[in-house]
Amino acid sequence: VRDELLKRQRVVIGIRPYAVRRSKDGVPATVSANQWLGDQTHIAADFAGGSLVLVEHDRTRLELGAPINISIDPKNLHVFDQSSGMAISHGMELA
Repeated sequence: VRDELLKRQRVVIGIRPYAVRRSKDGVPATVSANQWLGDQTHIAADFAGGSLVLVEHDRTRLELGAPINISIDPKNLHVFDQSSGMAISHGMELA
């Protein structure tokens, strides 16, 4: 996968919300929205110049602007070529 990624000038990283976790050892993010949907909480967070959403299956009360730490297992990343939109990899497997 690494060799294929190095051939590309620009890529887009995709991650599903259920694959993002809060973690004490994770990287810093800031809560930008927090919505309870009856059976799960969707938490939007500002992270690395962008934003992402994570899903927790418990009711989670976090204030807007609250700092959190998040982690993403690399096996859950989806990588796409930015110019063509074609999938390059899903986790550690080439598409």
